Amino acid sequence: SLKINKKCKMGIGIMFSTLHSVHKQISFWVKFLKKIKSEDVDFKIFTNGSYKDFCFAKYVIKKAKIEDNNILINRPTSSIELVSIINSFDSIISMRLHSLIIAYSFNIPSISISWDEKVKTFFSKINRKDLCFKMYDKQIYNLNLILNKIENSYDCDKKNDIIQSIEKNLLNICKIID
Repeated sequence: SLKINKKCKMGIGIMFSTLHSVHKQISFWVKFLKKIKSEDVDFKIFTNGSYKDFCFAKYVIKKAKIEDNNILINRPTSSIELVSIINSFDSIISMRLHSLIIAYSFNIPSISISWDEKVKTFFSKINRKDLCFKMYDKQIYNLNLILNKIENSYDCDKKNDIIQSIEKNLLNICKIID
């Protein structure tokens, strides 16, 4: 059964991207984690379940010299576990599109670190272009700015429009099938 408890203010979703150099990614995450840790933000790190992402996150934590053994949440092995993990946060900053979609589905404010056009497109479609950053954007290190953006980011009207559109499309598909 899905057990949902809000335990932590923010989830940081780390992934390993094949579109960026390993050095660039390590450098970004180490700098970002040190910054967020120095600001006393209550956070945990998660991955979407990829073993490669999980190993990369462990390596980044070691490089950032974060001593907290509980900072990295165990790698989810099912979609239910991933949903439960994401649902345990008040907000997330993530790279993986699936975690961003899950957060959006559960009204959990999120900021994306875009590594691919699909992440940027999703944030554009949900009217959150200003919450989509790249690793080289200097703004991502301005935590006051991004934390403020997270708190004021949820657009229920847009989500309802999307849900109505999905329902309409499903009804049309059902008509075609019948």
